[in-house]
Amino acid sequence: MEQPGRTITPQSPVVWDEEEIESFEGVDGDDGEWYAIRTDPWPCPACQVEFEYVTGAHHVIVAPERDDLLQIAAACQKVKRNARIVQYDDNLPCMTLFQWQALGRPVHGMKKV
Repeated sequence: MEQPGRTITPQSPVVWDEEEIESFEGVDGDDGEWYAIRTDPWPCPACQVEFEYVTGAHHVIVAPERDDLLQIAAACQKVKRNARIVQYDDNLPCMTLFQWQALGRPVHGMKKV
């Protein structure tokens, strides 16, 4: 039974194929003020490439308000990632928190076998 206001997350990570990654254009991080979660270097769970931001499918997750990222930052703290919500001013590929959630919270892109 679904409960109003309850978020349901996938049980296993969503994996994008290369075509899906290539077709996703992300957001323009230079357009307005964005916030991201910066962490100590942390490996992608699928390929072990290290990132200093919380990412989804190797795109930095950004949000227009710091508060939008609090829950994810708290989860990062629990696993000792040293999470800090910062104003995003890097030029890495990024997607909004809302796009990431709508896409099923993908963690990594890889070729279908």
